[in-house]
Amino acid sequence: MSDVDVFIRLLPFQLIESGARVFIRRGARRIAFEGDGIADTIAKLQEMATDNFVSRRDLLAPFAPVHHDRIVEFLRHLAKNRLVNVRNSGGVGPEEPVPSETQEDVFFWQFGMTGNEIRQVTDFRIAIVGLNQLGLGLRDRLSEFGNWATTLVDDIPLRNHAIVEAAEELKQFCVKSQRAEEAEEIVQSCTLVVACAEFGGIGLLKPWNALAFRQGKPFLPVLIEDATIRLGPLVIPEQTACLACLDVRHNSHLREKVHDHRLIEALLPQGQAFVGAHPAVTAIAGNLAAFEILRFSANLSPRRVGKLIEMNLMGSSMIASRVLKAPRCPVCSPLRHASKVNLEKTSLNPERWAQVEAMGGRNGAD
Repeated sequence: MSDVDVFIRLLPFQLIESGARVFIRRGARRIAFEGDGIADTIAKLQEMATDNFVSRRDLLAPFAPVHHDRIVEFLRHLAKNRLVNVRNSGGVGPEEPVPSETQEDVFFWQFGMTGNEIRQVTDFRIAIVGLNQLGLGLRDRLSEFGNWATTLVDDIPLRNHAIVEAAEELKQFCVKSQRAEEAEEIVQSCTLVVACAEFGGIGLLKPWNALAFRQGKPFLPVLIEDATIRLGPLVIPEQTACLACLDVRHNSHLREKVHDHRLIEALLPQGQAFVGAHPAVTAIAGNLAAFEILRFSANLSPRRVGKLIEMNLMGSSMIASRVLKAPRCPVCSPLRHASKVNLEKTSLNPERWAQVEAMGGRNGAD
């Protein structure tokens, strides 16, 4: 605190007494203090300066001068932990109202952000591909978590036919994607593309991964397969591995079963009536995806860009693993732009190459 008088407001926190020690708790932060009468001192400061700004002079007035240095040091410590709002005497009056605070505000305070900042960083459009319970649930969660605008896209391979038949009016609130031109326009109009499959099948999401990559838009795949939720990787074009990289690496483990696996995957939309599902799994997947989108938008640490998150509810496990770029990925590998090189010809000097052709080499006479 400077010698110039300032106005001070303490952020709300819980005061816990334990013998000669006291603990201050706000969110995940815990701070311990010791000293005779420290609990009464902090309680008095809370009473005076939690609901409004109070000048430092008025804040110290109720205490004996011998305690002023200790109180100023205590306030400095709170300021270092962002538990105090400080303004100079010309910037605020003591009667200025203090905005009410929610648990969500406290949550974001832990990351050094305010509710207004969250509204600003979430002020962009997201395309949610998949007219199904997962896509609808994600749309609802996003409306609660931030200020995003969402476009729900009806991609037929990802459509849940049962809910569409039961509520035909859902189609009125969707953008259809039946032609390549329509899909291009959808991706171009948004900042983030999220594709949702609730009956498995990475292959069903790969076209949107490729389209988002071509247009330089971040892409997040979300799918549910046999009570396992798979979220990611969150793709940042030219920076991280994409969904096709994950698919290539999966194929390397499938070996001779690749064809059968991909055939089953391609026919999943026709067999969705035979897929086991539970609304709890779908709800958790939607909430998890919404929170990861929030983390990405607000740049909350630790970031999980380029990671695959797998949650197995039956096995009570959750694993986040980094997806590495596949050297020969058909979507994001730099090799897709490289021209083919005649290694045989470039490895030989011109004289030696002439000898090879004279002996009836590859392009010579038989």
